[in-house]
Amino acid sequence: MTTTIPEITVTPELAKMQEIVPTLIDRANAFEVDTDQQYEKGSQVLAYLKTQSTSLDKLRRHFKQPILESGRRIDAFFKELTAPAKDAIFIVQDKMSVWYRVKESERRKAEELAMIAERDRMKAQMERERIQKDMEAQGVEVDEEDLPFVPEAVIVPEVIQASSTNVRKTWSFTVMDEKKVPRIYLKLDEQAIKASIRDGVRDIPGLEIFEEVSFVKKAHRA
Repeated sequence: MTTTIPEITVTPELAKMQEIVPTLIDRANAFEVDTDQQYEKGSQVLAYLKTQSTSLDKLRRHFKQPILESGRRIDAFFKELTAPAKDAIFIVQDKMSVWYRVKESERRKAEELAMIAERDRMKAQMERERIQKDMEAQGVEVDEEDLPFVPEAVIVPEVIQASSTNVRKTWSFTVMDEKKVPRIYLKLDEQAIKASIRDGVRDIPGLEIFEEVSFVKKAHRA
């Protein structure tokens, strides 16, 4: 089945590729390497497949390049246009974050004080009930003024809310001393490792360095 894309005009070269490429997997699976002659033939087959792959990649870049250039121009235009809006968002968000932290700090302190006040209130309530029971047991008429005062429950301020935004909390971090960071959180620098291997390093503690075999198409010299 042939897939069509509006931005791509099917040239004769591309049409030929669309016919050839779907058959390559079956042909590769059917190919066997069990003799020196087949090994040599495999070299030719690989060269052929790499040629087809390279040709397809050139076609891809040919069709994609104008789109990429257009995309870069669009990105640059809107990046310049939206930069002030993004900076303004950061400024306002930073100010709101500072105020939110102030109010949240006040609320948490009030919550701690409310917990202490609630414990005292419950003690006062229990003492009031004990005195009332004792007076009733003694046949004494209980008047409100004879009982100890029980304070009202303290109301903790609610979390500050805004009409157009919600608060989303996420944890983050700042590196204070990289030497103290556990090794599990440190990522290997693969580029540095590969560069060292290319420079001849063959022994790196904790790594096994081995040679991989792959095949590249020979360049034809005139």
